[in-house]
Amino acid sequence: MENESGEQTGIDDPLFADAHTKRSLIVRPELLEVGHVPDQNRIIGRDVEMGEVASKLEAVIRNEPPSNFIIYGKTGTGKSLVSQSVAVRAQQAATQNGADVGVVAISNKINYRKSLNERVKSSLGDDELVFSPYDGTQLQAILEARTDAFRDGALDSAVIPKTAALAAREHGDARRAIRILRNAGDIATKEEAEKVREDHVDRAQKRAEADRLCELLSGLPPHSKYILFALANLDTKDDSREEFRTTEVYETYEAICESEVSDPLGLDRVRDLLRELSFLEITESNKTGGGRGRGSYTLHTLMNSPEAVFEMINK
Repeated sequence: MENESGEQTGIDDPLFADAHTKRSLIVRPELLEVGHVPDQNRIIGRDVEMGEVASKLEAVIRNEPPSNFIIYGKTGTGKSLVSQSVAVRAQQAATQNGADVGVVAISNKINYRKSLNERVKSSLGDDELVFSPYDGTQLQAILEARTDAFRDGALDSAVIPKTAALAAREHGDARRAIRILRNAGDIATKEEAEKVREDHVDRAQKRAEADRLCELLSGLPPHSKYILFALANLDTKDDSREEFRTTEVYETYEAICESEVSDPLGLDRVRDLLRELSFLEITESNKTGGGRGRGSYTLHTLMNSPEAVFEMINK
């Protein structure tokens, strides 16, 4: 079939000639999308957290203003999932009763409150919840609850346990576990494999790690990126070391700010940003003693290769 310009369109287009013969192993891709809010029975390992969020919003049932609060936690700990699920149910009740719904702030930055102005801080109060990473058992249950995203028999029996173990060992991040499973399915489909196997998971993990780093770095403010760039520069220039003191990072950061024609932040603020990067597991920070008479100091390490950081920041 051709359009007015004589170009091939639709099913006759040779560009898509293989589309009819490829048989995707994934039949319900929405279940493997990171932003998908699943049915209630697919929300696993967060019963306590759902109860805590519900207790802060339950005032709407009594036609009273609910609490405003902040939820903290690393990426993939169920913050958005739980808050959205509970908020929908609370909103339904609020609509029925004519009540107002409060504010739920969500952040993976431990210093988030410091960035707020005093008026917002006052509105939110001191009410906070912290979501911990999932453990291996919870991650496996989360993935098993989504196996119907695949064709019957399309998953090798070792795939779910391995994916859960990898995610639990490195991050306890449910998003990452789901992303690995999705990537493994895509790789297996592309290769026209009969099943998703462990070797597909291994390759999917590498892709998921790159996706995760890209996602994290894209959301960072400029000065956090400058700090990462500084640490990556230090790592590249000295192959014999992987850990660098805060003062070393700061000096290199100042030079980068100068090259970017940007005023550097103060040392204390840079320390805060380094703590946030460590919390996000982009870097690792360890406090150590400097020996007799030298006091203690903090050493910082990149969790990814400098090349990966350079590539993602320069995108």
